[in-house]
Amino acid sequence: MSLFKGKIYCFTCNKKHKYKKRSKKPVYVCSKYDNYGSNACDRNQISEEEVVWLISGHFAIGEIDVTREFIIENVSHIIAGAESIEVFYNNGQKSLISSTQMIK
Repeated sequence: MSLFKGKIYCFTCNKKHKYKKRSKKPVYVCSKYDNYGSNACDRNQISEEEVVWLISGHFAIGEIDVTREFIIENVSHIIAGAESIEVFYNNGQKSLISSTQMIK
C-alpha cells in the first residue's frame, strides 16, 4: 500500500506521482512521465524510504512511526524534483532534502 497516495506532486509538471515497485522497493514517479514518456515530463523518481526519513527527522520520531494516518494528519503535500524533495506540513513548516543528501 502507498504511504503517500495523493500527497506527492511533480516539480516539473505539477501532476501527482504514481506509486511503483522498483527492485521490490516502493518508489514514486511522475504520472505524466509514466503514462506518456520522457517527451511529456521528467521521471522525478523518489523512494519512499527518502521521504519517510525526511519526515521522521523533522518530527524527531522513528521511521516506523511514519504511518499513513500520521501522514494524513501532518503532511499537506510533497514536491518531488530531480534535485530535491520538499515536504510541506499542515502546521505551515516544511522540510527540504537536496540530491546530494538523498539516500543512495
